[in-house]
Amino acid sequence: MELLKRILDGFLGYIAERRLTIKGLKYPAIKRITTLHRIHVCLLHFDARIFESSRDLLNFIYRSIRNSSFQIDLLVLPPSFGTSLLGVIPFLNKHFYFESGTMYVERFQELLSEGFMNMMKWFSKELGITIVSGGVDTEAKMTVQVYNRGDLLYNGDILREKPEVIELDGYKLVILNEEEAKDFKMIRHFMERGVYIYIVYSKKSNENLWEDKLDIWARSQSLGVYGIKSSLSGRIFGKVYRGRSAITAPIPLTPNLDGYLARSDLVGAAKLTAILDISRLVSYLKNYENGYERYWRLLIQRK
Repeated sequence: MELLKRILDGFLGYIAERRLTIKGLKYPAIKRITTLHRIHVCLLHFDARIFESSRDLLNFIYRSIRNSSFQIDLLVLPPSFGTSLLGVIPFLNKHFYFESGTMYVERFQELLSEGFMNMMKWFSKELGITIVSGGVDTEAKMTVQVYNRGDLLYNGDILREKPEVIELDGYKLVILNEEEAKDFKMIRHFMERGVYIYIVYSKKSNENLWEDKLDIWARSQSLGVYGIKSSLSGRIFGKVYRGRSAITAPIPLTPNLDGYLARSDLVGAAKLTAILDISRLVSYLKNYENGYERYWRLLIQRK
């Protein structure tokens, strides 16, 4: 019985490797017109799904972003996105993937992770952009990877590892989980190191309006930073997730004066786009601090 299981696993692994190949794929590079300190962000939000090959997954991403005149510097994909490659393992139906997916992730994790990272490195180089994506996960794990034009800059489990500064083309960012996004002191510390963009990955099963505003939206208002929140949506690992994704900024810098540059609904797919203007944000912070200091001087003088 054990021998039969090994033979079966070996066969499934062989088929999966064939389906993970990127040989022969070709995508036009995305034209970049961005000036320094203006980052064009595209955040994709959609229900968890499976793909039976690398070609299917990459075609899905490319179709989602190509029908737009919006230029992209930074593409953000959902949590646990690499897990959708479970479809390369044959003989499993769609329902079984996400009900019993954890077992198969653990058995084929090394193969799936390596295939996913090779694919995304190639894809980021092909498009000429930076990609931040959830990796191949189990229910208790949340890996995130950062790819920049063919290079893997970051690969970590954000539930277990401390956040670190990632330096890109003229700007810096930090990736947080939802609890870290509530930490005022932590974000203030990173701001002192010149970080104004924070990407938050969330796996909350049923997010409401108040929870949505407790983490990075609140930090955008209290500290004056840009936030990109990517939440899990759909059925995965036997649980239903209803998260909301958003791009946040200080209220005076948002078009509707609500603290959101873009925001998804709790149900349905969305492509959220925004321009994060670092120079404008820094200017806003200076004016805010000067106004705050003047207010306290007047208050002290009156006393």
